[in-house]
Amino acid sequence: MISRTWAILLLVLSAAALVAVQPRYFSKSAAAVTPAATEGADGSLRTSLAPEVQALIDTLPCAGVVIGVVRPSGNEVFGFGRRSVGSIVPPDGETVFEIGDMTQMFTATLFARLVEENVVRMDQTVRSLLPDTVSVPMKDGHDIELQHLATWSSGLPRIDGNPGAPLLDLFPPFSRAALPRSPKWLYDLLSSIDIASLPAGHAPDASDLGMGLLGHALERRHPDRLRDPAAARAVAHRSG
Repeated sequence: MISRTWAILLLVLSAAALVAVQPRYFSKSAAAVTPAATEGADGSLRTSLAPEVQALIDTLPCAGVVIGVVRPSGNEVFGFGRRSVGSIVPPDGETVFEIGDMTQMFTATLFARLVEENVVRMDQTVRSLLPDTVSVPMKDGHDIELQHLATWSSGLPRIDGNPGAPLLDLFPPFSRAALPRSPKWLYDLLSSIDIASLPAGHAPDASDLGMGLLGHALERRHPDRLRDPAAARAVAHRSG
């Protein structure tokens, strides 16, 4: 009986601890939207945006949203909700967000720049930029080219989240993050998979694996360019 009582008590305490460390699962993402904007912002515009943003925050869910408005009269920034589930401070134009798939746009933009500068070619094969020991999948003798990776037409699959460590997803510091991936992990994966369709097929594969492979291949081709912060800023400025 004593052992059973202790077991029940520990189970209850464990459940309470889980609730305590997971506020985004057991509480509302954000209170009623309280917009914060830059000085001089148009109050009527901010008020008209609030209901739509509240619906967005309740649907996702998310803690907060920042909206930028570009008009001839000037740019305005509006922050709604809060910066995190543990904060009541609203976000603003300086708040750092996880941008997720938008990083693929930067990779593709850099690829376009390197093509313009004749550093790489659109039809260059991926295998030409990887070590000879890596086996890049082919389909009916057709190689995967850099342009296939940039246009989601390589036939490569998507990357699973964290299949090897599902318990990490229970804790906030890890629940939104992918595990670190090494070049060896990438090379082993490429050498162990097949592609189901021809590269440059008609159906986009939306492969984050392919876009990550593109970034790695470009880094191998021009490592100094990709590791130089000034060069990266120049690319972003010219593309912007």
